[in-house]
Amino acid sequence: MTKFTWLSAILSLAVCVSAQAEIKFAIGEPAEGSTKSGIGQISGWAVSDAQIVSVEAFIDGVSLGLVPYGGTRLDVATAFPDYPNSEFSGWSMKWNYSLLSGGEHELTIVITDIDDNEVSQSVIFSTTGFKSSFIQDPEAIDLSEASISIPEPGRITVTGAIVEGEEVDIELCWDTATQQFQIDRIIWEEDEKESENEPPRANAGSSVDVEPGASVILSGSGVDPDGSIVSYSWKQVTGTEVDISGADQRVAEFTAPETPGSLRFRLTVADNEGASDDDDVVIDVVDPSPEPENVAPTADAGPNRTVEPGALVSVAGSGSDNDGSIVEWYWEIVSGVAVGLNNANTDRVTFTAPEEEGYVELLLTVTDDDGATGSDSVTITFENPAPPPNQDPSANAGSNQTVDAGTTVTVTGGGTDPDGTVVLWQWEQISGTSVDLSGANSYEVQFTAPETAGQILLRLTVTDDDGATDSDDVTITVETAPEPDPEPDPDDNTTGETLQSMLSVINSVRSEPQDCNGAEFPAVPPLQWDSGLASIAMQHSMDMASKGYFSHTSEDGTRMGDRVFPYWSGTRVGENIAASSVNRSDSHIVDLWLSSTSGHCELLMSDDFTHAGIGTGQNTQNGYTYHYFWTLDVGG
Repeated sequence: MTKFTWLSAILSLAVCVSAQAEIKFAIGEPAEGSTKSGIGQISGWAVSDAQIVSVEAFIDGVSLGLVPYGGTRLDVATAFPDYPNSEFSGWSMKWNYSLLSGGEHELTIVITDIDDNEVSQSVIFSTTGFKSSFIQDPEAIDLSEASISIPEPGRITVTGAIVEGEEVDIELCWDTATQQFQIDRIIWEEDEKESENEPPRANAGSSVDVEPGASVILSGSGVDPDGSIVSYSWKQVTGTEVDISGADQRVAEFTAPETPGSLRFRLTVADNEGASDDDDVVIDVVDPSPEPENVAPTADAGPNRTVEPGALVSVAGSGSDNDGSIVEWYWEIVSGVAVGLNNANTDRVTFTAPEEEGYVELLLTVTDDDGATGSDSVTITFENPAPPPNQDPSANAGSNQTVDAGTTVTVTGGGTDPDGTVVLWQWEQISGTSVDLSGANSYEVQFTAPETAGQILLRLTVTDDDGATDSDDVTITVETAPEPDPEPDPDDNTTGETLQSMLSVINSVRSEPQDCNGAEFPAVPPLQWDSGLASIAMQHSMDMASKGYFSHTSEDGTRMGDRVFPYWSGTRVGENIAASSVNRSDSHIVDLWLSSTSGHCELLMSDDFTHAGIGTGQNTQNGYTYHYFWTLDVGG
């Protein structure tokens, strides 16, 4: 059976944190500001994206216990279809409000979900009731002499009821939540005797100025702190007499006389106890202001402009009139070259510029709705554009390289010119051990690296077709290769090789965006082959094949960084390894790294690394699970 495994020298830690659940709920009964008496409901609804485990009610901070949860609420299911079990989101319980003292109380509902998240809401309500919390005998209530009235929609007043031998007035209010009338107020006979009626207050409105013959509205109001307003009455106190329409209504109307003068009107309001109050308002009839003199309009022909000869020109003007509107537009030529104007009677005129350089001055005249005019001129200059200045070329001497002593080095440069072409290339050596440059007058130069370690600085200068130049430098670092570690004893049947062919597969992967375990990685530049990294990669693969182990740490305890850094002059290194019981293709091994969840894909797509070396090792007689090994070492 074929077996695979892979490791990476890059580790990561992921921590998952659950988001707090969202709880939505509302209190239906008792409603905010409502008055309760007798036995009623404490109810509402609650939904959550986590399971709700309890609903607890408190009145004035004292727990009433848990409220049953799970009642059918189709209205809530319609409003919150995405919440689980929203159809069964109702909670309710019966409660005897007579157990509470009369006055204001606070109900608090606390909702708890399965994750111990809590939310709460509170409402303020009032209670009222008879002197006995529960009246058993029907004979204790006598309505035979009582009168019933409806002072306003949704409210019923029972006056003169006898309850348990005492005369009371009972006010009932329609409760939308329970769809029934409930007791809102109980007035005892002795309470009525103790309280004196407070008179109402009238407000006849604000004084205004009107023109002769105008229709005038008198809008008054009245308030009664302990009852209600039952009548309104308007009358004229002074001034030219007029007929008041609706004099017995809160809002009355009359027509102002044709002669100027002041008119005083008095509003009298009366309450349900017969008390009254009045207030006056003064209406001044004044002659209308004379029409102001017309203000001439203002024209704006737009800014002066320069256009190319032969261009289609559009000139947009504007006009404003502070006391009217613009009704007429007119464009005309006052100086310069003659051109044919199109749409000269609109706010926008067009024409074709002549083929020769010159100018034309246009005058825009606007006329308002009183015949006044305003003018403004604009000059359009026809001028051929100046040729743009030459833009310098850009030189690119290529990326810095690290090479082995004695090797042939190829440096490929580049050059671009945004407004022309590069016509001359020139390479020169600035510093370092002297070398002979081949192809110094082309974009690509070659030389043989000296046998001693050091740095060679080359400069590429490019010249464009207008004589402008630009330069760029590149550094070539020459290294002498370290003595390789002794290879395993050839008698143990271990073989190995460097594998430059796999680098093409890896660079093909890096040329496109990749998804590594749910993280998006953009395309990155290709890795360059490095013979030092390849040598140590092959040695590690052969060591694993010879000694039968699979790890970034060698059998003698040497760690990956200590093993690779002697072969790399940069600041960071990384490593992927793979093993199999049978030989595999380059693409197969790269696909294994791409699908790994242990950091292999992230290392392949990292832009922290610029060079790579790959080596393999194999031993089919090592007595180990795996016989074929691959090592990718990268440096940055």
